[in-house]
Amino acid sequence: MSIPVLVVDDSSLLRTILIRLLPEDKGLEITQANSGDEMLELLKANEYQVIFLDLHMPGTDGFQVLETLQGADKDYNIIAASADFQPGAQERALNLGAKGFVKKPFDKAEIDETLSKLNIL
Repeated sequence: MSIPVLVVDDSSLLRTILIRLLPEDKGLEITQANSGDEMLELLKANEYQVIFLDLHMPGTDGFQVLETLQGADKDYNIIAASADFQPGAQERALNLGAKGFVKKPFDKAEIDETLSKLNIL
């Protein structure tokens, strides 16, 4: 059985890097989105076990997506991803419903630890 994962980032290079660092032995079915708006559209028709969400994107950014999803009936496993790892940004993302936070540039050990800690994959 495949595990649906959504990777949301306006940079195709960063999406590719993150995808390459995800566990290869979990049967992941990865979908990509390049904006917060695209992510919200995908959520209307699909379910994902985990979502990696860039916080700073043009248009609807990750913070706005988290705010939008706060009133949702579903509990999403969102891991915020950002180069802005100041305590304020991380705290804001977690307060808005993100379950975890990983820093850019991505580190495989940090990604694995976050997924393990959250018991997501």
